[in-house]
Amino acid sequence: MTHTAPRESGTAVIVRPVTLEGIPEALPLLQAAELDSGPANPTPVAEQEEELRRALATDSFWLLLAKLEGQAAGCASLVRIPKLDRRRGFLFLDELYVAPEFRRRGVATHLLGAAQELARREACAGVRLLVRPTNAAARALYRSLHYVEHDAILCELRDDTSV
Repeated sequence: MTHTAPRESGTAVIVRPVTLEGIPEALPLLQAAELDSGPANPTPVAEQEEELRRALATDSFWLLLAKLEGQAAGCASLVRIPKLDRRRGFLFLDELYVAPEFRRRGVATHLLGAAQELARREACAGVRLLVRPTNAAARALYRSLHYVEHDAILCELRDDTSV
C-alpha cells in the first residue's frame, strides 16, 4: 500500500507502511514525537526499536511513514480493534506526528488518507482517533476530512510502576 498525491507545488507526499527494513528511517520521527509530548523519561532508542519490531510482527499494528521532498516528514501509528461478533471493528489512530518543518504542508492529510485506505483494505468500519479539545488545528483538520466529533469521556488507568 502506497498513498501518493501531488501537492499544489508539484511535490508529492508519499505515504508507505513501515517494514522491518524501514525502522531506521522511522525511529527519528518516533523519538521526536515522544519528545514533543514531553515525557519525563524518554524511551531509549534501542528499546523503542525493539518495541516497534515486536508491534510490526503482528497483524494488527501499522506504522505509516510520510515523506516529502525525500525526507521523513511524519508518521501515524494505527491498531486494529476487532469485534468478537459480526460487527466490523475500527482502525484506531493512536499517534499522528508531523515534524515541525513539514507542518501545514498536507502531510497529516495524506497520512489520514492512507489510514482510510488501510481501513478499507482491512475491511474495517472506519478510523477512530482521540484529539484533545484544546487542539483546535487538529480538530479543524479532522472536521475538514469529514471526521465527526462525538461527546465522550476518556477514562484511563495508568500503571505508574512502569512510568
